[in-house]
This record gives sequence, C-alpha cells and structure tokens, in this order.
Amino acid sequence: TFREHVVIAGVLPGAPGAQAGLKAGDVVLTVNGERVSGRHQLYLRLWAVHAGEVINFQVFRNNKVTDLTVPSGNADEFFA
Repeated sequence: TFREHVVIAGVLPGAPGAQAGLKAGDVVLTVNGERVSGRHQLYLRLWAVHAGEVINFQVFRNNKVTDLTVPSGNADEFFA
C-alpha cells in the first residue's frame, strides 16, 4: 500500500532532484537501498548524506519501479 510511502508533491526546477529526473507524483520506495515509509524516514536518509555524495532513489511511477541517481548538493549554496 502506498499509504506507507512518501509521494513527491513537487520538485524545484534546477535542483539536483529535478535534473536527475524526480517528478511530482513519484512514490519514494527506497533511498540508498533503505525502505522509506514516511517523511521522517525520508529526511533522516537525506540528512545522512554529505554534499557531493550520490543518493539512490527507487520510485514507483507509471506502474513501474524506476531507479534514479541524484547527486546531493549544498542547500545553503542552492538557495543563496
């Protein structure tokens, strides 16, 4: 059931996630191979990664599972 996952509501244009192909409506299944069952888990997984490292997302989109590799960035630099 997708009630135990995070659905991406939107992606900032130009952000690493958008450049890597994440889209609104994607259901996040795993981050770096670890299951994500809520926003809290998603943020913990993202915060564990340092700028410049790669984040592997597995998402459900269009009735299939898709793997995406997103380079992590520095939020302070992106929003500066």
